[in-house]
Amino acid sequence: MNRLVLMLVCSLLAAFIGTLIARDPGYVLVSYGEYLFQTSLWIMVLLIGISFIGLHYFLRSLKFFLRGSADLRKWNYSRKTSKADDYAREGLLLFAEGQYSRAEQFLLKGISIHPYPAYLYLVAAKAAEGQNNPQKRELLLRKARESESRFTTAVAITAAEMANARGDWKVSLNYLENIPDTDISLGLKRDALMGQHDWKSLQALMPSLQARRLNDVDFEKRFALRYLRNKTLSDESRKALMKKVSASVREDPDIVLQYISSLSEEKVAEVSLRKIINRGSWRSDYILAYSNLGRETLLVRLKFANSWLKNHSTSPDLQLALAKMYLNAGDTGKARQACFSSIQIRPSKAALEMMATFLSDEGNYKESNKYFKRALDWSALSR
Repeated sequence: MNRLVLMLVCSLLAAFIGTLIARDPGYVLVSYGEYLFQTSLWIMVLLIGISFIGLHYFLRSLKFFLRGSADLRKWNYSRKTSKADDYAREGLLLFAEGQYSRAEQFLLKGISIHPYPAYLYLVAAKAAEGQNNPQKRELLLRKARESESRFTTAVAITAAEMANARGDWKVSLNYLENIPDTDISLGLKRDALMGQHDWKSLQALMPSLQARRLNDVDFEKRFALRYLRNKTLSDESRKALMKKVSASVREDPDIVLQYISSLSEEKVAEVSLRKIINRGSWRSDYILAYSNLGRETLLVRLKFANSWLKNHSTSPDLQLALAKMYLNAGDTGKARQACFSSIQIRPSKAALEMMATFLSDEGNYKESNKYFKRALDWSALSR
């Protein structure tokens, strides 16, 4: 129905326009320079209409062509990035398998078109490190840093990790110097300072490590042991360290014994170890370490060791310690008696050997040999 109405309207309009044309065709004259163009009004109207229609379809065609060209470029780019992703995946897989040479080739193959080139440069740098190629490694690290500025910290951490792995502590610390403190960067800095034996810098770093809970008991113990073994440190520095470490590390037997043996002043060592023993840390290694201190505090140590007999009269270690101290003081009789008491309570290799020496000095070689034999048998049983 609508189509019939439309056809009827068009017919009436055409008849009306035809009547107008027949009545008066009109006249149009266009002059431009030496050129003249004349025609009827209705032909001019027709030409203008055709021109507008032609221009409309020309613009549509141009738009379609431009859009098609952009779509083509987009498709071409998508194809290249897809290929780059394929190269990247293959390179990452080869890197995980330890095929560093091939991994590097694939990672760099499509890197210019990949959306994340800096990451691929980092992995490629690790692959170069795996091939022991420092020049290539540094080049790739530099390219990673230059390709994306936000990768500066990641590049520094990756470079520091590789430097720590090969024991190049100075290079690691140089990379970590100007980046923000994170758990990873602080952990790497801690390990590098430990490897470089830079105890002063490591001690200065301890508050940051403690704030982030990166100084577990095992690390603190290793640090404290290595710090205390440094012969160039003063006793004051060692005391300061013992105050800073956690209580569990401070009371660790290995730390206590190393601290006592590293002190240069015997009086300070005697007081420190005696306080530890009096606090209830009754250990055989503490008692024997107390007996092995020098002659400067010998009389004081004998006094306190004898006072401990009230509560530890059945301690073979205390009796042996007394035997050693009496022997150093020149009182062989008391030393022999304390050694015998130690053996009576519980024999030990050290006490048996000491008794054998006493008997040998007395000329009682037969009995001395018996004790030596018991000491050898004790050593065999304790293996």
